[in-house]
Formats: sequence, C-alpha cells, structure tokens
Amino acid sequence: MIKMNISELLITLHINTLYAIKLVASKNKLSLQQVLCIYSIPLDGITQTNLADSLSVKISTLSRNLDKLESQNIIIKRPVKHDNRFSKIFLTNHGLNLFTAILSDLNDYTNKNLYLTTKSDDIQSITDSLLALNWSILQDKTQHV
Repeated sequence: MIKMNISELLITLHINTLYAIKLVASKNKLSLQQVLCIYSIPLDGITQTNLADSLSVKISTLSRNLDKLESQNIIIKRPVKHDNRFSKIFLTNHGLNLFTAILSDLNDYTNKNLYLTTKSDDIQSITDSLLALNWSILQDKTQHV
C-alpha cells in the first residue's frame, strides 16, 4: 500500500467530495457550482463579494451562476440599505426547499457509502477529525482576509 501524506489526502478527498456533490447537483438539475452557492448562502443573506470570497471564485464566475439561480427563483437579490451599489443575496422559499433537498440527498449518499462499511466509533472519529480540520482551515482563512 502506498502511504499518502495529508496534502495528498486532502486533494483526493476534495475530488471525491466533488463527485458526490455533482451527483446530487445532477439529481436536482443544478451545476456543482450552483449547489455550492446555494449551500453557502446564510439565512440572513450575503453580499456577492463575500460569497465569492467564501467560495474562492471570481465575482464574474459567481455572477453567471447567481443570474441562473435568480432566473430559476432560487435566490433573490436585494439592495443593501446603507449602500445601493451593493446587493445582498437570499434564498427564496424554493431555494430553502432545494437547500433541504440537497442536504437530504448528501446525507443519503453518505449513509449509503460510509455507514455501511464503517463502524460507528470510526464514524465519530472521522466526524471529529473533519470538524477539527474545517475549523483549522477556517481560522487560517479568516487570518488571511
């Protein structure tokens, strides 16, 4: 067996995670990037600039996806009260329902592919490790903003 280091494992995990999200996106007639947008919009909304930063994409790339989501009544853009040059993005009721469906589909995928072959103690360990990893990356990310 070839020993992989953490950076290689992160890239492989990212690729495999994208595969699962792409399956869910296709099921919901969305693109991978649109699913990531929907997932990343908090209930109290987010500006386009902050969403682009959160997703690590250029605003021009994000704009095309947001326009498509808006035309499908998944999101709505509202001007920011104190500065009309900016708008805040919110999920519509349809978008919130889609968000719930996406999470449900990802949970189903995870249950089917992870829980059948992994002991519950190992699942808790994986969960704890992923939480710690995400927290660590988020802390680093906020220090560089």
